[in-house]
Amino acid sequence: MKVLISGGAGYIGSTVGSACLDAGITPVVLDSLVTGRREFTEGRAFYEGDIADGALGRVFN
Repeated sequence: MKVLISGGAGYIGSTVGSACLDAGITPVVLDSLVTGRREFTEGRAFYEGDIADGALGRVFN
């Protein structure tokens, strides 16, 4: 199973992502990196952008 985590490069989002990995769930991270940190996305599917970006339809394909 895959789970989309918006803000997954932040403190709380990255912690949720780690918990997902521990539970056998694949986290898919979406973050603009305005306040998040790229290193928190290592080893995870990562899409950089804002949820309001029209081009982010690729996340769902």
